[in-house]
Amino acid sequence: RKLFEILSNEKGGFLTRKEVAQRMWNGQPTSSHLAQLSQIVSRIRLKFARYGFTEQSIETHWKKGYRVSDEIEPFNNIN
Repeated sequence: RKLFEILSNEKGGFLTRKEVAQRMWNGQPTSSHLAQLSQIVSRIRLKFARYGFTEQSIETHWKKGYRVSDEIEPFNNIN
């Protein structure tokens, strides 16, 4: 949930892996944090896929980072 909130708060903008990890773990990310982040993104994508969203519900762009795709945007304010 925390990852989704962090990405949603960027309003469609990108955050690098390092920026996301810093916010997730409140400090300088370790290589373990970065590996965990990749796993968390994978698990969120699988969960979204169960509800009909594409695997790109969380987009990954080389050298830019992660962002929530436009297909998820209408759902960002649901608690």
